[in-house]
Amino acid sequence: MKDLTDSVDSRGGEMGSDTTYHRDWPFGAVYCTISNFMANVTISASVFTLMAISFDRYIAIVKPLEPRMSKTSARVFILVIWSSSMVLSLPCLLYSTTVSFTYKDDEVRRGCILRWPDGQTSSSQHEHM
Repeated sequence: MKDLTDSVDSRGGEMGSDTTYHRDWPFGAVYCTISNFMANVTISASVFTLMAISFDRYIAIVKPLEPRMSKTSARVFILVIWSSSMVLSLPCLLYSTTVSFTYKDDEVRRGCILRWPDGQTSSSQHEHM
């Protein structure tokens, strides 16, 4: 699922190279928020899914004769994984924004960043919590 959302979200091709090489964010504030949120949700969901697989393998090894997880339990695990991923990614919805920078040749470029309540990423104490 993460690969699918990454491929949909990737700003590949001409748009991706524009963002990467020119250090400009031409997509606006709404897409900045959505992009940051989806990137964090899919990464968290991938990590939690790997943890659930490891837990399932552990139980299968430690208790080989007990019945496997039911479909209902698996659905609950999936719901918990995606819900917790979304909750952990909520700060991206609240603090993603675009900023404008003016260069010495009066060229204005935009950037998509997380601006925490106590300052930008480089000086924020919330970034490390």
